Amino acid sequence: MPTIEDAEKDLAAKLERITGALRSDLRKIRHGGASTSMLAEVRVDIDGTPTPLTMLASVSAAEHHALLVRPYEPGHAEAIEQAITEHANSSEDLGMTQRVASNAVRVAVTVMTEERRKATVKRVMKRSEEARVGARLALRDSLRVMGDGVETAGLRSLAEQCAAEIETLRSEKCKDIQTI
Repeated sequence: MPTIEDAEKDLAAKLERITGALRSDLRKIRHGGASTSMLAEVRVDIDGTPTPLTMLASVSAAEHHALLVRPYEPGHAEAIEQAITEHANSSEDLGMTQRVASNAVRVAVTVMTEERRKATVKRVMKRSEEARVGARLALRDSLRVMGDGVETAGLRSLAEQCAAEIETLRSEKCKDIQTI
């Protein structure tokens, strides 16, 4: 049977993975304006090898509703545009159009409608709830390992801190989405 310190370290690591995954997922969900994280998952096919966009180009938010992708090698501009087009077509909420202009790819991001904002908030709520459930399950598993008669206030405190962090992440993202 592990010590309470071991159980607390194990639970803290699990809860950090849960909140880290939530942070990563929420970064990928579009909010009101253009964000470089919108293209974080784009893979560009260079010589038959899918390569992360960030290895081939710099991505910056040129304006509130536009991204500028500058390839390190000008010959990759067309392949980058094609990869962004494929990514935009496969994603449910990006709303992007792109074009090559003077060895750079300009990505225009459409303004989110109220209906799209509501749907996006629902996705955030769902993902946040999944994280909360994961935290509760991690706590339950830790409590089972410790057994009865062991002081578990430290474990419960860790889970409560995680739940508070999840709620903060959720509320900040929902606020960003609702801001026009």
